[in-house]
Amino acid sequence: MGDRVTAGTGVSDVLRHLSRLPADGILGLGVSVDAVRAVRLRGAAIRWSGEIAITELLPLAAVVDRLIGDAITHAGRPRMVVAAVGPQGAQLRRLTGLPAVPPRLVASLVRENASRFFLRNGAPIVTTEVDRAEEGVFWGAAIEEPIVIALRGACAKHRLRLSAVVPSAIVLAYAAEADIITWLDGDVAGSSQFAARRIVAYRRHEPTTSSAEPPAQSDMAPPLRQLGAAGWRLADAYAAAIVGRNATIAWRPGAARHGATPGGLATRLLSGALCAAAIAAATVAPGLAAVQQERAAARELDALQSRAVETHALQAKLVPLVRDVAAINEFAAGARSMTLVLAGLTSLVEPPASVAALRLDSAGGTMTVVAPSAASVLQQLEATDMIGGLTIVGPVVPIVAPNQPPVGMPVPGMTASSRVPRSERVTIRFQWGAMKGKAAP
Repeated sequence: MGDRVTAGTGVSDVLRHLSRLPADGILGLGVSVDAVRAVRLRGAAIRWSGEIAITELLPLAAVVDRLIGDAITHAGRPRMVVAAVGPQGAQLRRLTGLPAVPPRLVASLVRENASRFFLRNGAPIVTTEVDRAEEGVFWGAAIEEPIVIALRGACAKHRLRLSAVVPSAIVLAYAAEADIITWLDGDVAGSSQFAARRIVAYRRHEPTTSSAEPPAQSDMAPPLRQLGAAGWRLADAYAAAIVGRNATIAWRPGAARHGATPGGLATRLLSGALCAAAIAAATVAPGLAAVQQERAAARELDALQSRAVETHALQAKLVPLVRDVAAINEFAAGARSMTLVLAGLTSLVEPPASVAALRLDSAGGTMTVVAPSAASVLQQLEATDMIGGLTIVGPVVPIVAPNQPPVGMPVPGMTASSRVPRSERVTIRFQWGAMKGKAAP
């Protein structure tokens, strides 16, 4: 299939890969909440690019349809389409506490239990393949299904193959030589940290002044650098065209339909083993009882030995698979829905207190709460066995309403009763209590 662009590939290797691509190769799309971008490459150069805004009158499906049509008109018909989706429409997560089974089985497990790993923000989701980071730890993503449906519909209309849909967060390393790259998508930003072009850390956050700045021109890929200040705007579509279908964390058409579930594969192997054993048993009994001639007995024994070898081979394949299924079943019995975990934690804090921020990990997490009194929040959290080991992290910060004078400062005409009650911001570290020992949410 030609050269592959993989993690750790240098810039010169990427350019050499591009030079070997056909002129009409991959159409890269970059999808954000407010626009879609498209890039077609010829060798190491951008042959054509375009961008169309998404509006109420021109929704996502219509925008993609128009962009693909423009690309075909100006740059020829591509072999395939690869789309990168921004942080508004794609969730990227480091998945921990998973059983030590092959990545394809982990991908099936995540797909069948998507709500345990990802939030559903008012739209159905589809999950991607996973990439192993270390033993029991994988990177995986979920993409809003309406985006995938719009992309597939537009490609089908033009008789093109949608090869893969990836989170933009994992491919931007091919658009710039930087350890940390931040991508803006409307009012959301996603910051990815890379090592040898592989994702090692990711954070979804509100945009800041520094995160709105693109990488330095010298760090951008040469084709983007040649476009000047506007080049970085096309980074997601360019990276999608570079990586193509070789992305490891990607949704691909037919993955859920053709991917064999662990239980189904185990059932087929077990049925095959039992069938082979039954055939062998049916052959042995009459063969041993009716041996009358040496030549006939030899033939029967040879046939039995051949079937026995087949049976042992099936059993050898079945043993590790049964072990994998047992590990998955044990994980599924202990894991909890991430949505239910978040609901349970936020319900522990009673009004007028409110949760301002929440960060979870396999051991516990941190919760930032705004309340009239930090002590009252601790009392509320200590009353449950869901979490324990409560520790205040950092200072307790008083919050005073705008135009409210500091406590103790006399103000003419203002009585104690007319002051707005002061609130406090406190960050509390906790450990899992009743959930201890279960899979991390």
